[in-house]
Amino acid sequence: MALYPHQYTSLSGGVNTSYTYASPRGAMKVHNATSFTTTDLYHGVLPFLPPTGGYSASTLTGQIDSIASESSHFSATETYGLGKQFNRLAQLMPLAKTVNDTNALNNFKGAIESKMQSWFTAPSGKTTNLFYYDKNWGTLIGYPASYGSDNSLNDHHFHYGYWIHSAALTGLIDPNWLSNSNWGGMVDQLRQDIANTDRGNTQYPFLRYFDVYAGHSWASGQVPFGDGGNEESSSEAVNAWVGLILYGSATGNTQVRDTGIWLYTQETNAVFDYWFNDGPVATFPSGFNHTTVANLFDAKSDTGTWFGGQPDFEHGIEFLPFTGGSLYLGRDPSYVQRNYNELYAANGNSVGPDWPDIMEEFEAFVNPSDALNQWNSTTFTFDGETRAHEYYWLSELSTLGKVDYGVTANTPLYAVFKNPSGAVTHAAYNAGTSSLTVTFSDGHMLSVPAGSIASEYGTVSLSGGAGTVNPPPPSLPAAPSGLSSTATSSTQINLSWTASSTAGVAYNVYRSTTAGFTPASSNRIGSVSSTTYSDTALTANTTYYYLVRASNSAGESGSTNQTSATTQSASTSGGAPIFINAGGGATGSWVADVDFNGGAVATPVTTAIDTSMIPSPAPPQSVYQTERYGPMTYTIGGLTSGRVYTAQLHFAETYWPAAGKRQFNVLINGAQVLTNFDIFANANGPNKAIEQNFGGTANSSGMITIQFTTGAADLPKVDGIAVF
Repeated sequence: MALYPHQYTSLSGGVNTSYTYASPRGAMKVHNATSFTTTDLYHGVLPFLPPTGGYSASTLTGQIDSIASESSHFSATETYGLGKQFNRLAQLMPLAKTVNDTNALNNFKGAIESKMQSWFTAPSGKTTNLFYYDKNWGTLIGYPASYGSDNSLNDHHFHYGYWIHSAALTGLIDPNWLSNSNWGGMVDQLRQDIANTDRGNTQYPFLRYFDVYAGHSWASGQVPFGDGGNEESSSEAVNAWVGLILYGSATGNTQVRDTGIWLYTQETNAVFDYWFNDGPVATFPSGFNHTTVANLFDAKSDTGTWFGGQPDFEHGIEFLPFTGGSLYLGRDPSYVQRNYNELYAANGNSVGPDWPDIMEEFEAFVNPSDALNQWNSTTFTFDGETRAHEYYWLSELSTLGKVDYGVTANTPLYAVFKNPSGAVTHAAYNAGTSSLTVTFSDGHMLSVPAGSIASEYGTVSLSGGAGTVNPPPPSLPAAPSGLSSTATSSTQINLSWTASSTAGVAYNVYRSTTAGFTPASSNRIGSVSSTTYSDTALTANTTYYYLVRASNSAGESGSTNQTSATTQSASTSGGAPIFINAGGGATGSWVADVDFNGGAVATPVTTAIDTSMIPSPAPPQSVYQTERYGPMTYTIGGLTSGRVYTAQLHFAETYWPAAGKRQFNVLINGAQVLTNFDIFANANGPNKAIEQNFGGTANSSGMITIQFTTGAADLPKVDGIAVF
């Protein structure tokens, strides 16, 4: 048998022959067996992102109330459009609970329940706004139909996925409404139509829309094309399976829940394998230079959509709708950045005019602050989205950080995040009726009350209570670890450490000239929220010992390991010329990064840098492939007081693909020499080296200071500094 990439990369024991076949899904491998078993890891979903308080409550409430005040929430008349309109209200219900906006919550819940009930009721003589069971085809068809959902049985999992997902969220808040003896019975008919799991069911076929061997679903009910069946919006298929997980969880139907988990896991893996080409093996043909396809057929893949070739459509159709089940999209931040960069460039260095809100929500997986800035300057909303929900999504990811796919849990409804400072947030939802203790694979344990979402930031109850964030009683934070120290000059030692696993902590830094010292208020030298610290104004040729402790309102953690460093000897012959590889190690005549205070080291790039604008001899490539970024100051010492030196600054823009994205200021000895300096604009492109030269007079202490401050956009950076 020939196995697809998603099969042989998850195969227990591996493929046992060397034979292969070419296919539209990449190389298939031949396995000599009568059956095979694959194993895949499920990474959890949530009904909504855990509230952290990272948003403005007044802004969020105002945005929610603007939707609640609509004269009518529904303008669509067919099942797909109406499903998206259910979704936009359903996603707001947990947020209304979070800010205790009871009127808005009741407004949204009442609107969803009333509209669904009207469609779920079919008295004699009613011919529209209802569902009809066709016994010839074993299917449930909503009328008015759309996109061939009646005569071709197209897209039912797209259409009904929105209904099921929205009904499930409604049921988490109003369990009685979703009970099988109430309106849940009709919701389950929709579920059976798209994903019946009972092979003995005579009303509906088994897993109508999911192709078990292909590993994903198909949208076309028939196969009317020469290239076979097709599926355009993989994300709307995923949305349906998330709906099953939530519906099964809300109703206690573990078979439906677990079916949803399997379908979700298979479909999301297929998305990365076949739509994104970001799975374990490459599946796009050589020379196909796109990060995504928009439509998958049996015999081909296509970058175009059925409704247009605009970049927003081609990319965004694989993202929408954004929900607590969309976190799989952020599992590989490097892919998110590549996809977004391609989209951004294709739109003329913008998020585009068509679906900017969808693009902003996707960008938030890697750069939520920029996405939030974009939100502030755009007003468009996709017809299944609201500005309230987008604002919450962007604000929460700004606090939570990136999705951490390396940590799993022993419950279906969970997610884990890690922010830039290293703080991990564990979140879980308990759809049951009694308290639940969730154990994560990193050892963290979380107590989750019934009907609530919980994280390190507190709990919110959906099925009862006020719905506000209730921080848990404070406990001592976990200790940081891995403290290290490096002497960068005769007067400065830099510290770094691994963050505490407790979110929202500060770090107290302690110093002594005696080994084995005990931390006390008398030897505490600073408190920071980051995991680095620069200790300055030290004595030359002196050994200093350090400890760091995490702190919160409950007190301090235990100490890190003790570390020590000895400051360099004071210069007696002058500190110039000196060539500093900012953010990097020693290379050629350039010394490893020294004499800095502040900033952070970026991950080195491997892209070749064009140095044609640098006078010969140009610095080594590695100088431009490393950087220090953020507000920072370099203090170059050991110079001759009163002497005028040249300060030469080296730059190359290796991150942003357009002008205007990074603008910053530079000051030498306090005098501003560059204002809103744009590397990309001055170099006329990315990955091009440029240098800037300035005069500076060493002060009475024989020092020159070079300060980098934030300007009109993003953070400052520098690749190399020479003083001579």
